[in-house]
Amino acid sequence: MRTGSWYLSFLQVLLRSNAFETALESCAKQPALREALSPGTNASSQLLEQSRALRQALHSMAEKLLLPGALEVWPSLLDALLTDTSETAPLPWDAWARRLITALKRPWQNEALWPQLWRWDGKAAELVEAHQEG
Repeated sequence: MRTGSWYLSFLQVLLRSNAFETALESCAKQPALREALSPGTNASSQLLEQSRALRQALHSMAEKLLLPGALEVWPSLLDALLTDTSETAPLPWDAWARRLITALKRPWQNEALWPQLWRWDGKAAELVEAHQEG
């Protein structure tokens, strides 16, 4: 994606979008997904393995998108999102969780800094090395 005179990486576009929040919202609202992510104690070993894999995929996504330190609250936040409130009075998890996840996401603008800093660091090291040799 081109913005002005520079390009956005896939990670920047993903951070800039609401895709992560929408995916989590879908997991919370769709009974099949919610059950797959939090199977009961009587679930088969195959369902438990699938649940573990799906939770790991979401965790990996969270590692890429959330700020450092936010992973400490990730398991609790995911469990709160997956709480089935259909039998009790509905809780305002949707709006609260969406705002919280958005607040915990890395700023998309900062993702371009690290590759640029690494390039500058490499160039600086080359200049110092060339200066020491010359």
